[in-house]
Amino acid sequence: MVIFNISNSDNILVQIQDCIKSINDIDLEIENTKQCIVDLSGLTWLLPCSILILGNKINELFQNNIKISIVPPSDDKVRQHLEKLGFPLGGALKGDTYYPITYFTAYDDINKTVNDLIDHLKKQIHSNFGSGVTYLLSELSDNIDIHSNFSHAAVMAQYFPKKNKLDLSIIDNGISVPHNFEKHGIKFSDDCDAIKKAMSGTSTKKEADRGFGLSSSKRIILEGLNGEMFVFSRNGAISIGQETDFCEIQKDAVKGTLINMRFKAPKEPLDINNYTYLTM
Repeated sequence: MVIFNISNSDNILVQIQDCIKSINDIDLEIENTKQCIVDLSGLTWLLPCSILILGNKINELFQNNIKISIVPPSDDKVRQHLEKLGFPLGGALKGDTYYPITYFTAYDDINKTVNDLIDHLKKQIHSNFGSGVTYLLSELSDNIDIHSNFSHAAVMAQYFPKKNKLDLSIIDNGISVPHNFEKHGIKFSDDCDAIKKAMSGTSTKKEADRGFGLSSSKRIILEGLNGEMFVFSRNGAISIGQETDFCEIQKDAVKGTLINMRFKAPKEPLDINNYTYLTM
């Protein structure tokens, strides 16, 4: 049995580190016994990105016909919250403050999933995001579709009205940012350095007018939306905020790439042209 001990914290890095440890424990138990019991009874709080990475792992096991049992949270509010968000296998019911876990494969239309999420957010959250959210999600989905060689991926969103904060999370099981760089002969010192290079504009794209998507996304989030961006890929983990650019190496972190964006709705309409990089 794998007991999930997740910190009751609003710190994304702390929670994801806890999730990764527990997920590695799941892999070890399955390797030894070919099955696993996941005990979530002690959970008291999970951030959207933690819900996504855990749900994605459980969904992957079900898809691979691994025998897995789940002990639900003892706390009724936590259990109901997870059910509402479609944990663990995805949900169809969209709410006024959330877009449930939605899985898609390499054979699905990624843009259809992303556009549905964007349309839902526009209807439910009356704000001045402008085209910012559309750009961010479109760029991330393009990167997954073109570069990751993924077989399955997932996306979800949750809005916290009292804090006026929106969390957007997306995960894939692809080859990761560092591995993609290795395939294309791009040098980097470690996995964190690879993520930093990607966020600064280094790209494997061939077209002259591409390659600045992640760096533009970073500027939109940090400067336009006064938010934070967290990127986990293979053994690299980076937290990018207004004053920090924190990097940490983690063993056996994320098999593909997990990105979480957190920001508040701006008071004035957001013009993304002030933050995107244009090339000639």
